[in-house]
Amino acid sequence: MNDRARWSALADEASARAPEDSDRALLAATLRWGRGARVALLGRARSGRTTLVRALGGGAPRRYGDAAWSRLGAGLVAAKLPGFRAAGATGLVPRVVAWVRHAAPEGLVFCVPASEVDAGIDDDLDDLARVLDAAPRTPCWAVATRVGELAPPDIDAPFEDVHKLGAIAHSGELLAAHAARKGLGFVGVYPVEAASGWGVDALGEALWSRLREPPVAAASVELRALWRRAGLGDAETPTPWDDPARMKRLAAVAV
Repeated sequence: MNDRARWSALADEASARAPEDSDRALLAATLRWGRGARVALLGRARSGRTTLVRALGGGAPRRYGDAAWSRLGAGLVAAKLPGFRAAGATGLVPRVVAWVRHAAPEGLVFCVPASEVDAGIDDDLDDLARVLDAAPRTPCWAVATRVGELAPPDIDAPFEDVHKLGAIAHSGELLAAHAARKGLGFVGVYPVEAASGWGVDALGEALWSRLREPPVAAASVELRALWRRAGLGDAETPTPWDDPARMKRLAAVAV
């Protein structure tokens, strides 16, 4: 068993013993997927985030604590957080805020179905505002998902139809306008149909071009602190991140 596999097994065991421990959950996810740039997917339940992660290249997710993690490719790791609202209840929003404050992701992606950008959007944007208050400098992209559901329905080539394309463009404009009305701004607004892959490449290029893995030295300090807060060693105990060569392997390769 190589170093990384041993560390992953140890972190998995620690996380399983105390799944509510945010330090152990974050450490286990990092050991499993590497310390790439983290992007958190936000939105209410059934807003298309799972399909979007798959379309961006993510494999089967693995849950650690409140987040379902997937590696999207070299240097980028996605964390799907609990849905803002379930049956109208907002009890999960504080947990999302706490996760963002603790994990400090390099980017946020806010998802909302394109058919809902002009109906009940205020609740979603109010929830998003609470998250952004905890991460005011973190870039946030908005995604209008499932644009294929917009009118006109049931046409042979939906993404070549001028009326469909007009409705898709309008959904993005509405989402941006409602956000501006709430004093929120996005790096960009991307309409996508993740099931078919339409629009996904543009979003992926935006994420990969903007988000960067932390420097090895900074990641080492962060992970050493997590390791010890998770109860896996004290100040006298060597950690996997005391060796720069090992740290580079950890950042570069997922188990």
